[in-house]
Amino acid sequence: MENNPRYLAIQILCTRQETKEPIDALMEQVLQKTELADSRDNQLVMAVVYGVLRWQRFLDSILADFSSHPLKKMKPMTLQALRVGLFQLCFMDRIPPSAAVNETVKALRSAKQPKWLTGFVNGILRTITRELAPLPDPWKDEKRPVPVRFSHPDWLYKRWSKRYGEMEATSLCMTNNRQPHLCLRIHTEKCDLDLFLEKMAAQAIPCFPGKFSPNALILQDYKGQISALPGYTEGLFSVQDEGAQLIPSLLAPFHSGKYLDACAGLGGKTLQLADMLPDTCTLVAVEPNDSRFKLLRDNIERSNTTFPITTLKGELQTFSRKTTDLYQGILV
Repeated sequence: MENNPRYLAIQILCTRQETKEPIDALMEQVLQKTELADSRDNQLVMAVVYGVLRWQRFLDSILADFSSHPLKKMKPMTLQALRVGLFQLCFMDRIPPSAAVNETVKALRSAKQPKWLTGFVNGILRTITRELAPLPDPWKDEKRPVPVRFSHPDWLYKRWSKRYGEMEATSLCMTNNRQPHLCLRIHTEKCDLDLFLEKMAAQAIPCFPGKFSPNALILQDYKGQISALPGYTEGLFSVQDEGAQLIPSLLAPFHSGKYLDACAGLGGKTLQLADMLPDTCTLVAVEPNDSRFKLLRDNIERSNTTFPITTLKGELQTFSRKTTDLYQGILV
């Protein structure tokens, strides 16, 4: 049961629906304690989970057309299984429709769901496959309203339409729902960007410099493990979106004293601040989530930074009540 990637995706989505915990932390917890038969299954789980969340409203609009039972009254596992199956049908063209349906139903059987329920899920997915050929494509399906096609809330689309016009609002929705390319921040104090590009070229990994951040490198179609990239063990880079790389510079100009990363997460901005701050500064990083805090510590250790960083696990509210320190800059 636990070796079935569709089952894992369904379980992660159910847990997230129940707990509202950050999805990346939930996924990390599950994948760390699960040994999948094929290393590519990890990527399948991630692609399905993020894909279902990215396209949930679009998927639900299709499911509602074919289900006699209201989606809001379905058990979480049933609804998430339908979303997982339909996402594969609509967006994963390398998976044959029959395999997408069969493997999703198999995941429910592995979870010991009753026969009538697996039959219900199987019936809806097969009916959609049969009656909607070709399957709906949000980029082409002009029958559905824009916020439904691109899975945005109505209020946000209306606000953008009022501010920027409908064409620009539609463009924003479309851009938001495109899967981003992998982006690295090169630690240029350790490795020049041009030298890192040479390392990537030597391993035939296509990449190009970012558009906005001087230390960004975009990997457009990389499918491998992050740990397999050159310079990983030496701490030559961090995985960090280009927009996120621009944020720490908002604290400039920097002055001697203490700085606080109040929501450290995995440490991307923490390490970037450590690279940017003068030697006369110190840095405190606060993170409440157990798995994220562990990864924060691991990433700082892997970076081999000599900059003084104090890591604290706990809620920011608790920390703010206990500390008497004042900070030159606080990143939240």
